[in-house]
Amino acid sequence: MADTEWWAEIDLPATVHSPGAARRLVEELLLAWGRPYLDDAVEVARLVVSELVTNSVRHASDGGVLHLLVRADQSGGVYLAISDGSAVAPAMRDLTSDSEGGRGLHIVDKLAARWGVTTDTAGGKSIWVQLS
Repeated sequence: MADTEWWAEIDLPATVHSPGAARRLVEELLLAWGRPYLDDAVEVARLVVSELVTNSVRHASDGGVLHLLVRADQSGGVYLAISDGSAVAPAMRDLTSDSEGGRGLHIVDKLAARWGVTTDTAGGKSIWVQLS
């Protein structure tokens, strides 16, 4: 029997409300699609998508639309990608104990099986994450 796969795509405005909307959307999708297969992935996926969308809103600053792709399968694998109109690639910053920000990609790096950035021909980028 082949694994069942689910996917959804949604556009979000690049506003401060988008990380919360993305968290809720990812949680609702994973719970609707894959109980009990995806139950363990929900909290990690919520945290990771929140970090990715927050970074896109904060750093892309083109005021455009963010495109969110969510894909999951019966084996518990989750793939998330957020695309924006900025060609500026994210970079992990060196952290100190008094750093006020810059932890987002460190969190993603620790939680993800793999992650990366791809650029598109229109000058934007997608940050993708594979959770297992």
